[in-house]
Amino acid sequence: SVPIIDGRLEVYRRAGAGAYYLDGETQWFIRKFGFSGDFVRPLITIQAFDLNHLIDRRYIEYAAGTSYTNKTDFIDDMMKEIIDENAGPSAVDADRDMSPWLTIQADLSLAPSATKGFSWRKMLPVLQELAETSFENGTWLGFDIVKSTNSISDFRTYIDQRGVDLTGKVVVSDLNGSLAKPNVVYDYSKEITEVTAAGRGEGLDRSTVSVVDPNRSIRSPLNRIEKATNAAQTDITAS
Repeated sequence: SVPIIDGRLEVYRRAGAGAYYLDGETQWFIRKFGFSGDFVRPLITIQAFDLNHLIDRRYIEYAAGTSYTNKTDFIDDMMKEIIDENAGPSAVDADRDMSPWLTIQADLSLAPSATKGFSWRKMLPVLQELAETSFENGTWLGFDIVKSTNSISDFRTYIDQRGVDLTGKVVVSDLNGSLAKPNVVYDYSKEITEVTAAGRGEGLDRSTVSVVDPNRSIRSPLNRIEKATNAAQTDITAS
């Protein structure tokens, strides 16, 4: 039989003899299902995406210069307003409303304020850019869609970190048994320690800028590993 589109998977884990918990607080939408082999020894392959795929399915389908695409607000609140207007009850086209399956956390106003325009763009990259803007202004901001019930999910924002800070609570070591058969690889096979960018011009008149990593290049007497790159498309010459 043909699998149900957007059938959901859940992954549960537990530590030792502890209780099972929903890994990542998320569900997974099945979007690809494959069957090969025979009915005696079948091979079934599934590709699924977490709940944030709901964000990736939407564009900001409004014209430039409107309140839907030009906003000034606390960045975490702005994210929620974008979700509301493109996947929630405030969407102009009621067919875009996912509120029976997606709720939105109340405004927290904890991130810096910013102004941004974003007409006719995919929604997920816009939210990612807003998170970067918040970080550049001194506040780590994350977002996620988490499971509320079997059929309802909730869009949430997070300040400083996503989840519980476990710093100092766990020591990972093969000596105390918390790390089994560790494998460490030091790979310098693709290392580059000197780069020369060749700019505009021809022959002896072509401008070049070279940069050497002073620390890595002296790790051995022969560790000057060079690369040249074509930068004819730029006028910048500073190193």
